[in-house]
Amino acid sequence: MALYCGIDIGKQSCDIAVINNKGELKKQARVKSNILDILDCIKPYKKTLRIVFESCSTYYWLSDGLT
Repeated sequence: MALYCGIDIGKQSCDIAVINNKGELKKQARVKSNILDILDCIKPYKKTLRIVFESCSTYYWLSDGLT
């Protein structure tokens, strides 16, 4: 089953939501804005996860870390 993750990036924290292809919420969390906390949050879903996040001037670290 496909899973989708949305990340709202902030200076201090990131809001993360993971849903399945039926739109059912599987996880919702607020973590510190650093790649290790984000990766730890989404780790259980990584095999089937599609990730989207807002595009702003501070997204480079997240893009690089997720790649």
